[in-house]
Amino acid sequence: MAIHVRLFKNNVKSGKSFGKWFGRTTSMQEIHTSQLAEIIERRCSFTRGDVEGIIIELVEVMREQLQSGNTVVLDKFGRFRLTVETEGVEHPKDFNLKQHIKRIRCSFLPYRRRNSTEHILEEIFSTGTLVEMLDEYESPKSRR
Repeated sequence: MAIHVRLFKNNVKSGKSFGKWFGRTTSMQEIHTSQLAEIIERRCSFTRGDVEGIIIELVEVMREQLQSGNTVVLDKFGRFRLTVETEGVEHPKDFNLKQHIKRIRCSFLPYRRRNSTEHILEEIFSTGTLVEMLDEYESPKSRR
């Protein structure tokens, strides 16, 4: 298993990196709750239905807790919290919630642990990941 990288050219003329090529990850497919439940079912004694029900309830409880202003921490997984993007105002008295909040986003910080030999923080989801290069014209959908 590996993540896939495809090259893209920066065409933003006003940027310092105009004309340069960069790598960007390409998703090969989406995995939804029912598929995750099937995979988990193969690895433990719970049925797919049990797992799917738990995931669905987890999402609902997380939404309720986040919308109550709490940070949700899934141990050894990561932290979730809601953040806002706002427009700036000249004076605090000018700020209006309905007028100046542009959007509300869910922020996720993956669980990290300190590597005992190099003493650097490693993210649990990316540590040990293999990377493969896709051909420039190859579509990820054609690889399925």
